[in-house]
Amino acid sequence: MPTAEGLNHWVVDMARVLNLELDLTWRIGPEEPKPVPSKLFALLQEISNHGSLSAAASQLGISYRSAWNLIQEWTDFLGFPLIVTTRGQGASLTPLGKKLIWGAEYARSSLREAGTSTLAEVQYAVDRALETEAYDSLTIRASHCLSHEVLRELYLDETGTKLDLELSGSGTSLEHLQAGRCHVAGFHLVDGELREKFCSRYLDFINPQELKLVAALKRRQGLIVQKGNPLDLQGIVDLVESSARIVNRQLNSGTRLLFDELLFASGVDAADVVGYDNVEFTHTAVGALVAENSADAALGTEAAALKFNLDFVPLMSETYYYAIPRKRWNLKEVKALRDLLSGPRWRKCIERIDGYELSVAGVVEEGVSVLRADTVS
Repeated sequence: MPTAEGLNHWVVDMARVLNLELDLTWRIGPEEPKPVPSKLFALLQEISNHGSLSAAASQLGISYRSAWNLIQEWTDFLGFPLIVTTRGQGASLTPLGKKLIWGAEYARSSLREAGTSTLAEVQYAVDRALETEAYDSLTIRASHCLSHEVLRELYLDETGTKLDLELSGSGTSLEHLQAGRCHVAGFHLVDGELREKFCSRYLDFINPQELKLVAALKRRQGLIVQKGNPLDLQGIVDLVESSARIVNRQLNSGTRLLFDELLFASGVDAADVVGYDNVEFTHTAVGALVAENSADAALGTEAAALKFNLDFVPLMSETYYYAIPRKRWNLKEVKALRDLLSGPRWRKCIERIDGYELSVAGVVEEGVSVLRADTVS
């Protein structure tokens, strides 16, 4: 019969040996599909970012000739050009080139959403069964934010261990925290008059007296619209008046809650909004669909709009928080997260992503003072 200590070490060793990660391989071609190297997608993205093949090659640390040969190889294979070069004006992507990087980003986003942190769940279940608070990783359920990749990288660099971060809506993440299925929950809370509505909804999932909150950043929510805002969308009512096609977020996400409250406040019936039942699970996914012209607009973050070079109509500001049970506040893994969010490296890295504001980064608040609906002014 294994000891408790032996069982715990077995789970840790299993996680280290398997080191499971989800990855995506592209294959293109009618009869014998040819694997597409990830470097091609990276090169196309850098050309889009910099408008120059030489600048893109430099950014990736490869020679101009290697970059050109890679583009030419796949242009020949596909039978259509991927980039257009103009003397004195650099390089730009053709419609096919744009479709390729859009598809890659959309697929990666969907894959991340579908993935589950299986080993983290096993580790967490064993920790609870053994009634120990010594964790070998930190499990977070969190509403989507483009800052998550930065958080993962910095946490790994600071602690030497991976951050197991799984995406779900704000309400669902808090529900997981209350049920003991994660150590920390990430959620966003709108500023202004609608905050009380959010608090009332989140109180369905958690007991705020058991929580402390660490603010990570502020961001703006609004309408992600196509470049140039061709439908001249300025608010929620315009979605109906212009018959704009939207893509929505899933139930129990903070953005879906915000959208429904904005519809109610504007006197708009959800049934009159084209695409209301067309649902995606991240800000990146809805931004990608607007960029692809599969939708005219979506409610989402400014950072997602800027990521796809789209226009943005701001409607609300909000704070992104990480909720931590009081009983775990002083654990070393949690302290590492708190120190990271209040530290200079977090600020420096997030400042590189347009659409975020860091005046609240690292600020600690009592859950009951923030989330009790009757205390909201």
